[in-house]
Amino acid sequence: MVNSFTRNTIPILICSCMLFGCNEKPATPTGPNSGDPELAITLTPWIDPERILAEFFTATSHAERVKFIFSGVRSELAMALHRELTPSDNLLVVYKIHDGGHFQGMVVPQKVKGSTGSMEIVVVIGEDLRVRGVKFQKYRGSEVVRKALDSKFEPLLKSSKEFQYSSLDGLSQDAREDGAAILKAVDSIVTKLRLARDNPKVIQ
Repeated sequence: MVNSFTRNTIPILICSCMLFGCNEKPATPTGPNSGDPELAITLTPWIDPERILAEFFTATSHAERVKFIFSGVRSELAMALHRELTPSDNLLVVYKIHDGGHFQGMVVPQKVKGSTGSMEIVVVIGEDLRVRGVKFQKYRGSEVVRKALDSKFEPLLKSSKEFQYSSLDGLSQDAREDGAAILKAVDSIVTKLRLARDNPKVIQ
């Protein structure tokens, strides 16, 4: 028979491990069906890591999943984002990219609400926290709109240059709405990463 202490303690330990990680080792993502229970809770899976690593990083680079928890800096985060926080703002999961002992940057898969449903993007960020590229993982809108947005989010592959995007003017209404939502999500990611870098209260 399981005593009261064991019955009450096991769920607490499980929740703690899910949130903070229990002796978690660096792992290269293997796609949406990697078997990680966290992916089914709040996370957007990184569907095609090989393609992103090959395009933006060195051939021998590898990814390590890291969780930033902002529950202790909610007021600072709300002030930095200039908006009220949602429950999903408490956690940001990124993939830190390394080649040997050299940190090369980060990849952040993100789900964004679009005009025709949710979109999934991958934001590539350099070691200096500058955005180097934005790529679609999933897009439910038309192929014409997706290609139009791709033309606006042009990656600059040289790490010395910053990601640039042209004006959303001239696009269809759906494309402008989706483009604006993507830019807002990218700005939010960068703001959180800067706070994580500068504020020791952010749990990693």
